[in-house]
Amino acid sequence: LPQEDGIMRLVIFDIPEQHRQKRIWIRRELVGCNFKMLQKSVWLGKRPLPNAFMETLKDLNLETFVHIVGIESIGTISIVD
Repeated sequence: LPQEDGIMRLVIFDIPEQHRQKRIWIRRELVGCNFKMLQKSVWLGKRPLPNAFMETLKDLNLETFVHIVGIESIGTISIVD
Protein backbone atom coordinates (compact mmCIF):
# COMPACT_ATOMS: atom_id res chain seq x y z
CA LEU A 1 0.00 0.00 0.00
CA PRO A 2 1.12 3.58 -0.54
CA GLN A 3 2.30 5.27 2.64
CA GLU A 4 -0.02 7.62 4.52
CA ASP A 5 0.70 11.19 3.44
CA GLY A 6 -1.41 13.26 5.83
CA ILE A 7 -4.14 13.94 3.27
CA MET A 8 -7.57 12.54 4.07
CA ARG A 9 -9.40 11.14 1.05
CA LEU A 10 -13.12 10.77 0.69
CA VAL A 11 -14.28 8.12 -1.78
CA ILE A 12 -17.90 8.41 -2.86
CA PHE A 13 -19.55 6.07 -5.32
CA ASP A 14 -22.97 5.46 -6.80
CA ILE A 15 -22.75 2.26 -8.82
CA PRO A 16 -25.98 1.01 -10.43
CA GLU A 17 -27.65 -2.10 -9.01
CA GLN A 18 -26.91 -4.15 -12.12
CA HIS A 19 -23.21 -3.78 -11.22
CA ARG A 20 -23.58 -5.11 -7.67
CA GLN A 21 -20.42 -7.26 -7.93
CA LYS A 22 -18.41 -4.17 -8.81
CA ARG A 23 -19.74 -2.43 -5.68
CA ILE A 24 -18.67 -5.43 -3.61
CA TRP A 25 -15.24 -5.31 -5.24
CA ILE A 26 -14.73 -1.60 -4.53
CA ARG A 27 -15.74 -2.02 -0.87
CA ARG A 28 -13.31 -4.92 -0.40
CA GLU A 29 -10.53 -2.92 -1.99
CA LEU A 30 -11.21 0.09 0.25
CA VAL A 31 -11.16 -2.12 3.36
CA GLY A 32 -7.84 -3.55 2.14
CA CYS A 33 -6.48 0.00 1.84
CA ASN A 34 -7.51 0.71 5.47
CA PHE A 35 -10.31 3.07 4.47
CA LYS A 36 -13.21 3.36 6.93
CA MET A 37 -16.86 3.27 5.94
CA LEU A 38 -18.88 6.38 6.83
CA GLN A 39 -21.88 5.11 4.84
CA LYS A 40 -22.11 2.14 2.47
CA SER A 41 -20.95 4.26 -0.48
CA VAL A 42 -18.89 6.87 1.38
CA TRP A 43 -15.42 5.95 2.65
CA LEU A 44 -12.58 7.87 4.31
CA GLY A 45 -8.88 7.04 4.27
CA LYS A 46 -5.47 8.47 5.09
CA ARG A 47 -3.45 7.29 2.09
CA PRO A 48 -3.41 7.51 -1.69
CA LEU A 49 -5.14 4.60 -3.38
CA PRO A 50 -2.80 2.23 -5.24
CA ASN A 51 -2.30 2.72 -8.97
CA ALA A 52 -3.66 -0.81 -9.54
CA PHE A 53 -6.95 0.25 -7.90
CA MET A 54 -7.22 3.28 -10.17
CA GLU A 55 -6.41 1.22 -13.26
CA THR A 56 -9.03 -1.39 -12.36
CA LEU A 57 -11.63 1.37 -11.92
CA LYS A 58 -10.95 2.33 -15.54
CA ASP A 59 -10.92 -1.29 -16.75
CA LEU A 60 -14.33 -1.85 -15.09
CA ASN A 61 -15.67 1.41 -16.57
CA LEU A 62 -16.40 2.78 -13.09
CA GLU A 63 -14.60 6.11 -13.27
CA THR A 64 -17.85 8.03 -13.89
CA PHE A 65 -19.46 6.43 -10.82
CA VAL A 66 -16.60 7.00 -8.36
CA HIS A 67 -15.39 10.32 -6.97
CA ILE A 68 -12.25 10.73 -4.87
CA VAL A 69 -11.71 13.99 -3.01
CA GLY A 70 -8.73 15.11 -0.94
CA ILE A 71 -9.70 16.83 2.32
CA GLU A 72 -7.41 19.43 3.81
CA SER A 73 -9.44 19.90 7.00
CA ILE A 74 -11.76 17.18 8.28
CA GLY A 75 -14.10 19.40 10.30
CA THR A 76 -16.70 17.35 12.16
CA ILE A 77 -15.77 14.01 10.60
CA SER A 78 -14.04 11.74 13.06
CA ILE A 79 -12.40 8.50 12.02
CA VAL A 80 -12.01 5.62 14.41
CA ASP A 81 -8.69 3.78 14.11
